[in-house]
Amino acid sequence: MPRSDKFQSLESLHGEVAILAKCNHKNIVKIKAASFNGTIVKEKANLEHLLCNCNRARQFEVPEQTVHIKRQGQICYYVMKLAEYGELYRLVEMNQRLSEDLVQYLFTQLIHGLDYLHSKGFVHRDIKPENLLIDRKFKLIIADFNFATQLQAINTEHNFPRFNPIVQRNFNVGSEAYNAPELWIIEQKDSDLRQSQCSPTERARVRQYDAVKSDIFSAAVTLFMMSLKFSPFRRAVLQDPYYKLLAGSEKQKFWKIYNNQKTSGSFKDLFEKISQFVPSNRLTTEQILEHQFLQQKTGSDFTHVHKEILNAYENVQKLLTGGLEPFSDEPNTSHSIQSDTEVDDEQERLALDDEQFENLRQRLIDDVHQISLRLQHEKNVKKIKIAGAKHLFATPKKNSHLRVFSVADSSKAVASVGSNEEFEEETPHEYETLKLVQVLKQYHSDNED
Repeated sequence: MPRSDKFQSLESLHGEVAILAKCNHKNIVKIKAASFNGTIVKEKANLEHLLCNCNRARQFEVPEQTVHIKRQGQICYYVMKLAEYGELYRLVEMNQRLSEDLVQYLFTQLIHGLDYLHSKGFVHRDIKPENLLIDRKFKLIIADFNFATQLQAINTEHNFPRFNPIVQRNFNVGSEAYNAPELWIIEQKDSDLRQSQCSPTERARVRQYDAVKSDIFSAAVTLFMMSLKFSPFRRAVLQDPYYKLLAGSEKQKFWKIYNNQKTSGSFKDLFEKISQFVPSNRLTTEQILEHQFLQQKTGSDFTHVHKEILNAYENVQKLLTGGLEPFSDEPNTSHSIQSDTEVDDEQERLALDDEQFENLRQRLIDDVHQISLRLQHEKNVKKIKIAGAKHLFATPKKNSHLRVFSVADSSKAVASVGSNEEFEEETPHEYETLKLVQVLKQYHSDNED
């Protein structure tokens, strides 16, 4: 992996963990744990797979059909809550067209998730069906925050949280078919400015765009994909013949291409209004939720759409089970001859690169560890609240020691349930933890009775 890509991946992963740890919404993926100092142990490998790669096979003696290999390595990772029905993309791609009811059901949740993100000062920047999941409760989950970033806060006189939606495009973000037209305009302008050797300040100004409105545009393309199973255009540029029709004044010419695809007038109207060429003309999340397309099938009974999701998932599983391609890991036979000097220079460069990468990882380890502790604390607090200890979490009075905001307190309380642990010293923290344990034990005792 090139140096820039490797460092960017590590920093993006750190940013993703930091953002997800601050989010708490039913339509946003939940992070359970994270570490930049993890260890992976691979224990089992299949002989057939090993023999597919000659270089790997030479490292092992394989007298039996299955061999056991133990190999440890340090990794950076985070664990997210399972979404049992997988990617929305597969449900769309490997089935017949989704019903309009299901499209409305899923798209409403997508907009609720985006509305929450934007209200918290975050933008996703890569909304597409591949990054949307469905969980066992049939909720749509926004995942893969690799390109996500935090917006700059704006102070107001009423102290309400507001954020500046303008960000700078410093590297390629999003996916080609889902990116808003302003991103392609920036790319072209930036290329022209590089050739003219203009100042960095001028180039930085050109790279600015409204990331909130860009998320809305990506959601528009996702809506089209969910309903019709294919992309409305290749790229959102005026040179694209399909997008040129959509961005023009005579949009009926665009819809004539899809005459054989049955779509409602309200669907077309919503898609047009959130795929506008000019960012400021696109609807806001609040306006989208009030649009007729999302209002015409209101109600609390979603049994039929849940059944449709379940049937679509079962179809996907059948196709995957019966149609998987055999494992293929062809050895790379292409090579070039390097001189000893070139080999030494390359090894020295890689060693320096690895050292710098490791230094960056070490700097981020503690920050991710603190995030992981906070996540565990929140999990403990939830357990304690369920156990009937809500009153202990009230804001304490002045000079009062009735606090359990400490990670150590909550972890010790949860771990002590069912044990006979005694506290030798009743310091303020120990006293509070002891009270928590007593409440938790009483709760469990009452439930057993």
